[in-house]
Amino acid sequence: METRLNVLSLGVPEFAIKSGELLEDYDKAEIPLVQSTEISPGTFKHQLGISASSIGPVLGNFDKLIEYPYGCTEQTMSRLIPSVVAMKLHKELGLPIDEKQSQRFAKVYKRSMAKLTDYQHSDGGWGWWKNDPSNLYLTGLVMEGFDQLKQVGYQIDANQIKHGLDWLKSASEDLCKQLMDPKLTYSTNTNKKWQESEFSTDLAKNTYALSLYKIKTPAKVTQWLMSRLSILPPEALSYLTMAFKKNNDPRFEKTYKQLLYLANRTNDVVDWDHTKDLLKRLKLGGISNYDYTYRYTGIETTALALRTVLAIEPGNTQLIESIKRWVLLQRDNNGWNNTKTTSQVFLALLEEQLSFNKNKNTNETLRIILADKLLKELHYNAENCYQAEEQISLSQLDKGKIDLDKSGPGRIYYNSLITYMRQLKADENIQAAGSPKGLSIGRSFYRLKPSATTSDGKIHFRSQLITDGIVQSGETVLMKISVNSPINLPYMLLEAYLPSGAEVVQDSTKEDLIEANGDKDSVQGDWGCAWWSHQDILDDRIVFFSTDLKQGKSEFSTLVRMEMPGTYQINPLRLEGMYAKNVRAYSNLDKIQVAK
Repeated sequence: METRLNVLSLGVPEFAIKSGELLEDYDKAEIPLVQSTEISPGTFKHQLGISASSIGPVLGNFDKLIEYPYGCTEQTMSRLIPSVVAMKLHKELGLPIDEKQSQRFAKVYKRSMAKLTDYQHSDGGWGWWKNDPSNLYLTGLVMEGFDQLKQVGYQIDANQIKHGLDWLKSASEDLCKQLMDPKLTYSTNTNKKWQESEFSTDLAKNTYALSLYKIKTPAKVTQWLMSRLSILPPEALSYLTMAFKKNNDPRFEKTYKQLLYLANRTNDVVDWDHTKDLLKRLKLGGISNYDYTYRYTGIETTALALRTVLAIEPGNTQLIESIKRWVLLQRDNNGWNNTKTTSQVFLALLEEQLSFNKNKNTNETLRIILADKLLKELHYNAENCYQAEEQISLSQLDKGKIDLDKSGPGRIYYNSLITYMRQLKADENIQAAGSPKGLSIGRSFYRLKPSATTSDGKIHFRSQLITDGIVQSGETVLMKISVNSPINLPYMLLEAYLPSGAEVVQDSTKEDLIEANGDKDSVQGDWGCAWWSHQDILDDRIVFFSTDLKQGKSEFSTLVRMEMPGTYQINPLRLEGMYAKNVRAYSNLDKIQVAK
């Protein structure tokens, strides 16, 4: 029997990206090719994306959302956004949806709605995962998504919507009541100011979500938000402005003016990235020197602001193009950083496209030249300029460049993405490169030793650190992962690669580990209770999700059975913020020997 096995490259993922646009009737751009001796063989990929409209990159990146491997509440909702985009473009602009795509959307809808129904709590709200407590932000996100789905003809259970809206309204009132409590000392505590900023965004987002269903937020909530107008973050201002506009509330003029005041501006672009200058204008006092939120990227914030500008000033072409240009330049190897940001970009570019309809002036030719030879020639006109992004695969070259040569009226958006695994040296220290400074992770293996039987009738184990890196084939060991964080970090993902041939023990999931330290199980150990929100077990790794990673030291653990004899190097652990590209840490390489 012949069997094919995947061989994972040893190293860390790297990418190089260059995005831009060609605006003039005769315009050029040059894309340098990556030259590196550290590329692991067989891992190099170079994709050149070309489109003649700003909606092209969206249509060419549906898979980024649909095929994302994990499925929390947000990611499940984000998977449905491509079908919303496609159906709205079909309805408004006549863009076709083929049978294969239609069947795929129907399959995603069926699975996603089943999961969202299962994840909805008895109180009506949603958390990040099924067993998390109901969360204002995530419940508002689901309700906004349901409205988008209804607009394109999908059926949503009316009782499910009512239950969610009822919780959203009462939870907003309860939070506002707490924030108005004079005993709270937000004004004198930096961390509390950050929390208050987050809470204000939650209240503003839910004000917008309720407005979609023609429900007005209780007056005391909007009054509290308006009383803090000068320190509301741009996310809160965007949601509040759109809500006021939908409710015909004239206060939208004040919130919109403040949103424009916070913007970063250059000659060519406008954005709401979380720069130090923006934070200074935000006047949040002690927290003006660092990012005030780890739940929004600057890209998502800017895309949200673009939707707001389209709602208030749809005719302000110069401002809209400046914002759109910045957003399109921010693409990376995941589309736009993460699922939440990418779905927000999709919605913003969709609304922009529907606002301006077809560009009748497009009649252009693009010549793609590689190493002084014509690689491909593309032609665009009013009939085909809204097609999905053209994807061109390129092989690795030792040297050279790509030239883009445009002629004729219209716009070309290009995106060059190179991805590869960077080979690591055995003694290379990548653990010290964590961000924010002081964030670090490490992994160690422990042998389980039975303790003396006690009168409670349970078998007790103690973990003993394996110092020589040698274990026996068939032995079950405890894999502990330690995380040290200088601050609280919400919504974190930790990928822990397994030694080749190792298997996660079936009964070492979160629930079983909790029971192992409780009174219902016959086995107890000296490892900590599993407090993370969720975990996924894949063939080559186990993935932990933490809704709220606390400041200080945290531990993640699981039981692993070592099966195949041999000496194995283990890829570094990878910790990252699900919604914050500037939160990241790696461990160093680990090595383990499995003896017969």
